[in-house]
Amino acid sequence: MIQNSLAKQKNYSEAHKVQNRIKILEDEEGKRWEKERNHKITVFQAKIYKKFENEQNAFEKKVSSAFEQLRKQKASELERMLQKYQNSKKEFESRHLNELKELQKKRFSPKNSQIKYSPPKTAKSISKKS
Repeated sequence: MIQNSLAKQKNYSEAHKVQNRIKILEDEEGKRWEKERNHKITVFQAKIYKKFENEQNAFEKKVSSAFEQLRKQKASELERMLQKYQNSKKEFESRHLNELKELQKKRFSPKNSQIKYSPPKTAKSISKKS
């Protein structure tokens, strides 16, 4: 290299200057390389963070959507059960009225004049006595 040839020529001060200049250039190149490396790392980290944010948002939307679907499903099931209850209640009341009419017919028929009918006890009539 240049400093070696200068040293052979016994031009030590010039060889020392060249050696210092090489060291300065190597340091500058090292700093520039370090700066570029840090920039690449920062950009890569930003990409990873953005990817993570996107995945997290997608996951949150998926969970929210699943929760909303479950809520709608539960509401639908509740509505179905309520309708089933109402239908059963109407059917029970209808049967009860028919049985009541049959009992009243039997009660007032001349054959069964000794049968007396008393209406069934309801929760209201029981609570009134208490």
